[in-house]
Amino acid sequence: MVGCVTYHLQARDYFYDFSLVRKFNYLIGNSGIGKTTLVKLIRNLKKSKQARSICILDDATSNGFIHAALESEFNLYVADEDFAYYNDNEFISWAKQADGHFLFITRTIPSHLPCSVDAIFTVNYDEILHTHYFSNVYKDLTTDKPRSVYVEDLG
Repeated sequence: MVGCVTYHLQARDYFYDFSLVRKFNYLIGNSGIGKTTLVKLIRNLKKSKQARSICILDDATSNGFIHAALESEFNLYVADEDFAYYNDNEFISWAKQADGHFLFITRTIPSHLPCSVDAIFTVNYDEILHTHYFSNVYKDLTTDKPRSVYVEDLG
């Protein structure tokens, strides 16, 4: 997957607006910030056939369905924090080669999956616009470049 993809998801009073650039993206945070609400919103949109390009991978997904879904062409794969195949070598191998973005909704980042600091998000809520949006957890690290780096040779 090359390039940035922006998603605008809305149903009733919930509106999520986010952009993904990296292949592997992580939505982290404490309880009550809207992570599970996003998954429920996507499920409801899929039931009404409005989110055809999104595949939800979660604890209710059987192994056979995962392999069928992974062979399809989705733009976005969303794995809830209960996703049972985070450690499945076959899934990891496929995911690294697949087209599309992955959004892993979790409290901690799995150490065996590729990760970039500019792909770790949390959910914020804009009370004026009534919109949930993603903000980069480590935005200070991605925008501020160090002026100098000191390296010490201990040898």
